[in-house]
Amino acid sequence: GCSEPLFAMGLAFEEVVSDVLVGQKPDGLPLFHGWDGQPLRVPAEEYQQRVTQTRKSMQQDGIDFLIVVQPEDLYYLTGFYTIGDSAPQAFVLPHDGEPFSVARLIECDLVPKLSWVSKVWTCPDKASVSEVFMYAITAANVQDGRVGIQLQSISAAHFFHLQNFLRKFETEIVDGSKTVERVRLVKSDFEKDRIKDASVISEAALQSALDLIKPGVLLSK
Repeated sequence: GCSEPLFAMGLAFEEVVSDVLVGQKPDGLPLFHGWDGQPLRVPAEEYQQRVTQTRKSMQQDGIDFLIVVQPEDLYYLTGFYTIGDSAPQAFVLPHDGEPFSVARLIECDLVPKLSWVSKVWTCPDKASVSEVFMYAITAANVQDGRVGIQLQSISAAHFFHLQNFLRKFETEIVDGSKTVERVRLVKSDFEKDRIKDASVISEAALQSALDLIKPGVLLSK
């Protein structure tokens, strides 16, 4: 490892072993806020409720830790989103313990801007994100028990990497594809209000379009 932090994408990382980097949110900042301490788009209490309800859903499915790779679930639970979602990026949520993210180095500057998650593991593009993922799971000591993997969304290559790694431990793999979806189906008051706001905006946009429709007016106008 390195005693001095490495800087990439504007963030400070510790190189814990060769090509395995970890970045941490500064101490003393509020939970469920960004790394600058500012509120995110979604209120802190909403994120807290989503994580709490997801852990209840994990208990219902008998899952000790959940590997979230589905983009809409990543966004729902953390605020993180990227167009580069074909890479093995994930949010790992233990039933007990601190959650963490794994992301490509090129995407890591999005984590503190968009997400409340306090720790992100990554590596240079010359290295394997899948290998970093294994190291992060071991460091967090969440490799034992029942692991939920979103089998409907994870790539075959990443699944085989995980499967081969987890065989070394007393780990049972179960399908966690519906664990977060079950929570998302029940809308909170915050979500209901945002749906109403979006409906008002959509209706106004549609009405503006209808007002412009006249005989002989081309679509290009």
